[in-house]
Order: sequence, then C-alpha cells, then structure tokens
Amino acid sequence: MPRVRTAQVNFTQGELAPQVGARIDLKQYYGSVRMARNVVTFPQGGFRAAPGRVVVDALDDAAGGARLIPFAFNTEQDYLLVLTANRLRVYRDDAVVADIATPWDATVVAELDYAQSADTLIAVHQSMAPQRLMRGATHADWTIGAMPMSRLPTYDYGAVTPTGTVTPSAEEDTVTLTATDPVFTAAMVNGWEFKGNGGIARITEFTSATSVKAKTRVAFSDTDAIPADDWHLEEPVISTARGWPGAVTFHEGRLWLGRMARRPSSIFGSVVGDFFNFDLGDALDDQGIDAAIDSDQVNAVMAIASGSDLLVWTTGALYMALRGGSPALTPKTFALAEQTRRGLAPSKPPRPVEIDRGWIFAERGGRTLHEAVYQEVAQAYTTSPLSLLAQHLVRDPVRLAVRKTSRDDDTDYVLCVNTDGTVAVINTLRDQQVTGWTLVEPAGQVLDIAVVDGTIYWLIRRVIAGTTRYLIERWDQAVRLDGAAVATGDGITSVTGLDWLEGATVMIIADGSLQPSQVVMGGAVTLARPADRVEVGLWAIPLVQTHPLEPSLPDGPAMGRLSRLVRVMLRTVEVQNVTVAGEPVKARRFGIGAGSPLDRAPPVLTGDILVDGFSGWDRQTVVTITQTAPGPFEVIGLVAEVQI
Repeated sequence: MPRVRTAQVNFTQGELAPQVGARIDLKQYYGSVRMARNVVTFPQGGFRAAPGRVVVDALDDAAGGARLIPFAFNTEQDYLLVLTANRLRVYRDDAVVADIATPWDATVVAELDYAQSADTLIAVHQSMAPQRLMRGATHADWTIGAMPMSRLPTYDYGAVTPTGTVTPSAEEDTVTLTATDPVFTAAMVNGWEFKGNGGIARITEFTSATSVKAKTRVAFSDTDAIPADDWHLEEPVISTARGWPGAVTFHEGRLWLGRMARRPSSIFGSVVGDFFNFDLGDALDDQGIDAAIDSDQVNAVMAIASGSDLLVWTTGALYMALRGGSPALTPKTFALAEQTRRGLAPSKPPRPVEIDRGWIFAERGGRTLHEAVYQEVAQAYTTSPLSLLAQHLVRDPVRLAVRKTSRDDDTDYVLCVNTDGTVAVINTLRDQQVTGWTLVEPAGQVLDIAVVDGTIYWLIRRVIAGTTRYLIERWDQAVRLDGAAVATGDGITSVTGLDWLEGATVMIIADGSLQPSQVVMGGAVTLARPADRVEVGLWAIPLVQTHPLEPSLPDGPAMGRLSRLVRVMLRTVEVQNVTVAGEPVKARRFGIGAGSPLDRAPPVLTGDILVDGFSGWDRQTVVTITQTAPGPFEVIGLVAEVQI
C-alpha cells in the first residue's frame, strides 16, 4: 500500500461548514480545516490558542440586561461604558472612574443605538427622547440629560383637520395667522409649521385659538385668505406623541437621525456644525436635510452608518446617500440610492461594522453575514456573503465588533456574538483574500463585546454552583485561562478575592507550571508550591482538526478510501502540552539525579516536531491537534504521511 505525504501550510480560511466538507475543488478548502475551536488564525498563515480573559469586574445588576459601549475622548483617553438598568459605570484602565444614574431601563439598554464624537455621545431609542452623555473636565466628570433639539422637521400626521380659512398678515418675515375656526393651541409654539398658499411659517407665539404669530421659512404668494383644502398644520416629526428616533450617527459635520416609528422610511440631518439644530431653512448647502426613501417595497430604516459615505440599512435594502456632484451632502442634491436588496432584521439587528473599507452586517434571518464593498467601476456598493463557507458558525448574531491591528497583535478581527453565547471570530484581510473563521466556546455565555483602543472586553454570564454571575472580562494575550485572576509577587502562596469563581473547580498555572486543580472556597485557593506569577481560572480547550487527508493518486482522488496515519510533522512557533491525533508530543527525556527536570514546568517546544505511533484505519483520516493542559499553542504548518 502506498504512503503519501501531504502538507498544509495555510490555515487562513479557518473552519468550513460541514456542507463544504467534500469541496476539494475549492481553493479555500486547502487553507481551511474541519474544526477550529477556541483558536484564532492570523494572516501569515497559522493558528494559535485564543487569548485568555482576565476579570475586570463583577456586575451585581446585569440580570435584566447590560451593554458594553466604547468611548474615545481623544487619542489618549479611552473609556468602557457599561450600561445596566438605570445605571452607567465608566471604566478607564479597568477601574471604575464614574458611576451615574441614567433614564434607561433594561429593555431600552438592550436596544439603544448610539453615536459618539469628541466629548459627546448621543443615545437613541424609539420610546424616549434622545439623550446626551457628556464627558467633562476630568475622568470622573460625566453628565447625562435630554438632547437639546431645535427647529425639527415637521410632518402632517393629521392631528388637526383643516376647517375654515387662515389669512397671513404679510407675505414674509414675522406674520400673524388669523383663522376663522379655532385650530391653534399653545403647544404648537416653536415646533409646528403652517403650510399654505406656497408659504411655510413656523409658529412662534400663541395669541388665541384663532390667532398666532409665525416666522416664514418660505414666503406666501399673497395675503389672501387660504381655504381649508389648501392649508394644513405640521407637527414636529418626533415627539412623545409620535415616537422618537432609533438610529443615529455623525457624518460630515451633521447629526443624522432615523428609524422613526411614524416615519420609518425617513432620515434627517442637522445643520452643518450645529448638531442639535435641524432647521431646513431655505435649503442652503449647510442647512438641515429631511429625506424619505421611495421604493416598491417596505423599507423601514434600521441603521445609519458613517464611513466614506453615509449608508442607510433598511429592512429590505442598503442605501447610499448621493452627493449629486457636490463635494458634500446638501439639501438640494441629497438622494438615497438603493445599492443592494440585502436588509437587516426588523428587530434588534446588530449594528453594522466597518473594516478594511467594507461594511459587515447580519442579513435578516440571522444566518448570514454579508460584506458591502464600494466598487469603483460600478460606482456603487455590492454585497457578498462573507459567511457562505462557514454559515454554521453564524447563529442569530446579537452583536458585531471589530478589533483592528493593536500594539500587541497585527491581525484584524471581526467578532460576532451569537445568541447561544458563542463568538465567531473572523480573521480578515480582503486584499490577501484572507477570511479565517473560528469559534470561541467559553466557559459561560457571551452576552456582549466592545473594543476599546484595541482591547476586547467581554460581558459573560456564567453559572457556578447554582449562582449566576455577570462578569466583564478583558482579552489578554499573556493569559491562558478564562474568568481569570492574575497575581504577581514574591513567593505567592495563595490567591484571594475570587468570589466570581466560588464553588468552581479551577486550574492554577504557577510560574508556567500547572498545579493541581482546586475548588474555590471562601473566594480563595492555596498553592501547592509558592510562585511569583499565578493564574487562576477556567480553561477553554483549543482544538484544530484538519479535513480528511485525501491526496490525489495516479488512479484518482483518495476520497473515501481506507487510510492510516503514519506520522505527522508539526511546524510550530511554540507549543506546550500538545497532542496530535491522540498521541502526546514527547516533551522531555527524564534523567536521574541532579539533572532531572521533574521539578520544572514542561518545556515550551519550538520548530519542527515529529509525532508517530498512530494506529487504526479509517475512510476519513484526520489530524486533530489539541492540548492536555493550558500553555502556548501556535502552529504554522504540518506535514502528514498517510498509508492508503
């Protein structure tokens, strides 16, 4: 029986769906694996264990829901905002620097949309007026209150039925509007507009139910009495009565609002440089913009995003704001052009995220992530299914986040939090056709993720000994365990303050060596031997399994033939406690006497490692690489010899 050697030196496509398991005709097949769990790939070609997570804080009020939101005040001052019911904690360098009350209950917290610029964050929800969060002079100085708004666009919701005539006292400027019937109220001042006879006037002063003063925005044609069928009153487009916006962004010096309950297909933008003034005025270039989507299908706005262009996602399509030849968006040239009929889910869709000049979003249905990229030739955005070959890892996403190249890692990652608490991690580099999918399955359920200055924070729900705990944890390349505490010092003999692990059987890594597992009691563990650096926590086992080793033979493909694994050569950066296809890597040779290394940590292996001694025949021979204990786990290639 022939022996054949097959090599895999590229893992950048990550895990493929079982439905693609026979597609040996795809080029992606040869840079992918059957399974990649609790690992991440990197664009140079290899894979490594996913970083561990250090506990930042335990939340005692997150059972009803919580959100993690990044806040970048400037290039040097970044914060993590943690929202729970009616409460905001502000973290800087993993410590709470502010703790204030908010008007948002747990339901609103889960559905808030937000946009941040400099010292201000605007948060919106359809059930309440937009709120403004401001960072003051110090890290601890934060205030929140209703966002001021002036000169909102108006709309005729039919609140007032026109009866009788209305006569303007002049054609323009400040005019008196006199009605024959009682159609005016004091509540209309500084919000409502009268439209008729070609003119538009904003009501500024209430005199009586039949008389008000108003300021014209567009002059009346004349001062004749306007009959009932030629005039109407418009109220502010958003209000307590009509609902509030649910989508927000900043773009080109304007604040944009959308997702209104009563005008679901509209968005409007502020005056340039005056975020809270929405005056439409005379449609001058810097004045406010009010626009609606006209289409042959229902297109309720779900998200607005700012990048190279202003993008609007609806339930049925993606739209781009056109400039109409102008260098900027202006009232007279503004238009929303449909790009693709790939929309968002009508309830709780994750916010689209931008990376590498493209936008990633979850299509309605929750099973596919799409990527929208601007094509110069078409002068439009086109979409493609980013998760087509790994659709099984996308499970009704609740959050998307992007970690771009950081000081510790030169890889861009997209993180997709699934409803089941797992996280699909995508290593992406479009120019090199890198899209590597892996799945992180933590001890517990991931509820949310936020990225603050390149650092990934996780909100975890974990049940230990019957107690449910909610934890903020930080991804750390130097840590091997999850839900971890790290202690450093001289001759540490115990680690305390482990209340979040009470009752859990935890692993203990002391100076790189694994000590016996213990159950946390009284929030503490006692070490078997003193150490200078100690990690205590839980472990998510990394595992990578190749596709079946089915090389091409002179008489055709080896698919489905009986085969046996003879030996495997791993090319590594560094590994420890590794097994290959069930066989442990021989880490050291034991001597006797003074040279014995029994009291040292298992060595970290580098370079090429040969493993053999395998037995058994199979029609789908695979190589499974995993660990028996935490430690370095970084592999860049393998060569397997199989007998067929």
